[in-house]
Amino acid sequence: MRILGGTIGQVALFVAVLGAAAAAAAPSITTSGNADVQARIDCPLQLELDVFGVGLNRSQIWGAFDEGLGLPPGAMMGCHGQNVPIGGGLQVCIGGPIVISFSPTPMHAGRSYSAVLHWSGGFDGVSGAVQATAHTNISISVSRPSVAFLRQQGDSPDDVQHHFTFNVGCPESFAIEAADISPPATPSAIASGASCTSSYPVSITTAPDGAFPPSSNGLPQAIPARDVSGAMVGAAELVSAEGDDRNGVRRMELRWTPARGHESSKPYRICFRASTAAALGADGSAVRCVSVKVQKCQYCVQEGETIKTVAAMFDTDWLHIYTANPTVIALTRCAHAIPKPRVHPGLEICADGLESLAGKQRQHFTLFVGIPALG
Repeated sequence: MRILGGTIGQVALFVAVLGAAAAAAAPSITTSGNADVQARIDCPLQLELDVFGVGLNRSQIWGAFDEGLGLPPGAMMGCHGQNVPIGGGLQVCIGGPIVISFSPTPMHAGRSYSAVLHWSGGFDGVSGAVQATAHTNISISVSRPSVAFLRQQGDSPDDVQHHFTFNVGCPESFAIEAADISPPATPSAIASGASCTSSYPVSITTAPDGAFPPSSNGLPQAIPARDVSGAMVGAAELVSAEGDDRNGVRRMELRWTPARGHESSKPYRICFRASTAAALGADGSAVRCVSVKVQKCQYCVQEGETIKTVAAMFDTDWLHIYTANPTVIALTRCAHAIPKPRVHPGLEICADGLESLAGKQRQHFTLFVGIPALG
């Protein structure tokens, strides 16, 4: 038996005084209330459990845990500045308050603990029986790290795969977000001075195991350039997105400019894994896959390119490109004063044509280049 808050001699005197001083009115004990709290990994917890007596002063009240208490391993009991590990026998604190401190670790994740703190006070001078009792129920649940991908525009409520359409030559991107959805720690139970965040930090990486076609990093790979010997082009990348600063939410962005040769009848599958720093094994992680279709027979025009250069790229002539895209290419409008501009095979288009549209609009647009041999 371990007694905190007094010596053996003081306890003996305390018992004798109680036995000799029977109160006229029936004494009673009131506690500061039960403790039902949520804890988080790596966030120190501290519970102060106090008691008040009617017809009893503080020195006439003591609190004790049963030997079969259910508090987590590593929890400490504090009494009048003394801290001892809970467990291994009856522990008594005279007067209170009793302070329970606990620092959850990954081994505690997803577990719930409960215990009862028994308060007693006063002795009947004749029978020696305890005059007043009370109980404080303690319940501690440690959050299991849990993350989820946030819905993106166009998702249905039960959609686990988002679909995108990309074009050759266009810098394409989409954002993917994940958030910590595990319950937060009870604010009043966080130890004073502890630097705890309200959410677990979240990370997003690729999940190569789910990628198609297979790749070492789970992303579409670079392929040899058609116009520069030895050059590789068209690798996708996963980067931190602008505005990625919300607590408990991680936002990443996939960026990819597909090159000629990335077109495929079967969509690419890119998978992402979101996890928390506190997660162990499969706990606290989620996987989401998206599909990306790179359109065949479509090309995203770059600033400075002309009908002639695009036609040469696809082994055809300017007339085919023009007739396939009559609403995009305006051959009849020129910035200079030529009433009826003539465009001949092999000549660059004039103002407001293919070259100037890409420059003036400061954006990319696509042309249909559906040649029977290619499309």
